[in-house]
Amino acid sequence: MDTIFTFLSEHQAFFLGIGLLIVNLLFLVATVLQLPGNWLMVLAAGGLVLWGPEPAMFSPWTLGALALIALLAEIIEFASGSAGSRISGGTRTGAFWALGGGFAGGVLGTFFIPIPIVGSILGACAGAFLGALLGERNTGRSMKESIRSGGGAAAGRFFGIIGKIGSGILIWFIAAVAAFVP
Repeated sequence: MDTIFTFLSEHQAFFLGIGLLIVNLLFLVATVLQLPGNWLMVLAAGGLVLWGPEPAMFSPWTLGALALIALLAEIIEFASGSAGSRISGGTRTGAFWALGGGFAGGVLGTFFIPIPIVGSILGACAGAFLGALLGERNTGRSMKESIRSGGGAAAGRFFGIIGKIGSGILIWFIAAVAAFVP
């Protein structure tokens, strides 16, 4: 029995690294489901820095880089629907409404479209579309202009979601490499 504990203590960093890969993979799935999986991956890496083996598995620079990637991904996802609306000729009001609509649509889509992942993404894109459309109509713009702005908001939100998922993959990869490379 002592040999098992000796083996585990000698290879603790390896097993913690494998555990981090598995946990972060689950958090990456959470990101795809429009949950804060990127931040959970950063927190998991930070937990290993604080409570893991000595020397620390991650440098403060690596942890800071992971947090910066997660922050940039949030900003890009949050602003993408608004930017899409503006690029398509929408007003600031339409862009603002696209932000709220995208958030509300993502939450509602998760619950009312019972297809995992698809419901969240469709809901967020549809919400951004409807938000921009309603915002533009409230400013007196024509239906054609409002639909164009809404389409831009939906496309922007979709590409923002793709960017956030891509950032999550990057966070997972960096953490995976850093867990095993000293």
